[in-house]
Amino acid sequence: MEYDIIIVGGGPAGIRAAISLRQNTEYRILLLEMEKSLGGALRDIIEEDPSFGSEGTTGVELADDLIQKVNELKIEYRTAAQVLSVEKDLTLSVLTMDSGIVDFKAGAVIFATGSRERPRGILNFTSNRSTGIFSVGTARKFIVKEGYLPGKNAVIYGSDFTGLYLAKILMTEGAESVTLVDPQKEIRYPDEELKKTLEILGVKERPGHILTDISGKERITGIAVGEGDNVELIPCDTLLLSVGLSPQKSLFKKFRRDPEKSGVFVTGNADQVSFNMDETMRNAWEISKKAADFLSGKKEERLL
Repeated sequence: MEYDIIIVGGGPAGIRAAISLRQNTEYRILLLEMEKSLGGALRDIIEEDPSFGSEGTTGVELADDLIQKVNELKIEYRTAAQVLSVEKDLTLSVLTMDSGIVDFKAGAVIFATGSRERPRGILNFTSNRSTGIFSVGTARKFIVKEGYLPGKNAVIYGSDFTGLYLAKILMTEGAESVTLVDPQKEIRYPDEELKKTLEILGVKERPGHILTDISGKERITGIAVGEGDNVELIPCDTLLLSVGLSPQKSLFKKFRRDPEKSGVFVTGNADQVSFNMDETMRNAWEISKKAADFLSGKKEERLL
């Protein structure tokens, strides 16, 4: 099957690129998403954010609005479709639930594959295999998709944006205590509003502390932070690891040299991790225009 442009990734960047292309071109577009529904990371965001557009809009609501627009514009898409490989002639091998492995040929490909959590090994500590140790992404899924807290007394180790926002969710959803521990001497908040909110909610801070030990046999009961004689024991039933995000680039690594000359374009968190939805949407629009211009140039070359 052949398409003018195939977009890999049905999160906010991929959907925005598809909408822009449909509204401004006549190209045949296919949007591929490996999960069972469109929306990407927005499906896990139940908090509001000014960058989502209208005031009071959550990530889940923004995802619903984008999907509604996709359906209104009759953009062709496939969910539960995992791209296995992309050849240099822009043939995509895709595993689908209904047809098995199918090859799709594209004139141009936009990768909006997003980002994923880094491995916890980068934090350089070992555990005694107690239960109650999760990544912040896993904890968020427990709350949003399963409807229960991962624990009542949580320590979040590492304070990137994902960890800071999770601290807010934990407290508003009923946790008794949350403590932020970070090896850096200062916890950097994305804005003053979030910092004030966490202060009001009673979230504790331990900047400049290193995780040195984990207590508990079957379930974690506490952690030790600090060094030498300056060690503090923090009781907890849950340790959440905020390890940060890395762009998912494995599918387009072979196009490192001048990818856009080959018809390969990258947008959203697959390019650079951002927590600002306005920035993500703007970048997706710009990339969709570049992809359209590339195809237009190819057609002009054929006419010559």
